[in-house]
Amino acid sequence: MRHVLFAILTLAASLAPVGAEAALIAGPLPDDKYITVGEVDWAWASPASSYGGFDVDAPGGGWRLATPEEFADRPDASDFTVDGVLRCASGYFTDSFTWCDSSDPIAGYLTRDYVPDAGYGVNGASCNAVPCEIWVVRGEPAHERATNAVSAPATVVLVLLTLGMLAAPLACGATRARR
Repeated sequence: MRHVLFAILTLAASLAPVGAEAALIAGPLPDDKYITVGEVDWAWASPASSYGGFDVDAPGGGWRLATPEEFADRPDASDFTVDGVLRCASGYFTDSFTWCDSSDPIAGYLTRDYVPDAGYGVNGASCNAVPCEIWVVRGEPAHERATNAVSAPATVVLVLLTLGMLAAPLACGATRARR
């Protein structure tokens, strides 16, 4: 009887519907899944911009969609191949895909944004006809780095002006005391 029950349970388990989606890889993005260009990290996050399941925040660590300026200055698709291995991070950003289509960016099917229903990749390629690859970035946007940076010569000038402003009342007080 126990063998019959085991056989029925085994048969029932094998006939149960199995999810077709891949599991999202948990945890921070490993170093071998992204590239660094200048001061910005780039990750190949998904092979399909117009399908659900994409989450730019999933791996944590400050990943975000690229600004238009960053995307205009993006790396080449070939830059993601290091030592013969494509640095594909899609499994960390989507539970639907674990691969990257290396030929899509070359054909223009690449976007900086998640496009659920409509959109265009580079060179006007439709992200509806063929889902576009999504690349994401980590790091301070270039326009914020430029406005927050103070050069060393400017820092010296600011310090000297501050010291001068602090010394001026003392000099004026010393002149008044002699009168």
